[in-house]
Amino acid sequence: DDEGDCYDEGVIINAAQQLQSRGAKNVLVTLGSRGSILICASDKNTNSENSQNCGEATKIIRQQACPLPHNSNVVDETGAGDCYRAAFVAALAEGKSLQQCMEFASAA
Repeated sequence: DDEGDCYDEGVIINAAQQLQSRGAKNVLVTLGSRGSILICASDKNTNSENSQNCGEATKIIRQQACPLPHNSNVVDETGAGDCYRAAFVAALAEGKSLQQCMEFASAA
């Protein structure tokens, strides 16, 4: 059972906006088999077909999970979120757009 399946997207966005009101700029949430969501301050790098405006100062970018091959068997998901975030930061350091960072991290 995916831990991310327990959360409603509206609740996640609301919580992210509360963090942003306290100074956070970007809030990245992994959702297991549902992919990931990035709630970020409006920025020219967030323009993509997977983004939407959410109020004046917030953009939301969604990334689907990378599908597994049909014959694969997941043994342990420990560290998957850490791997995702590390790949995201590596792509960000290379100057990729936020959407490209999420795509790269999803495939990691």
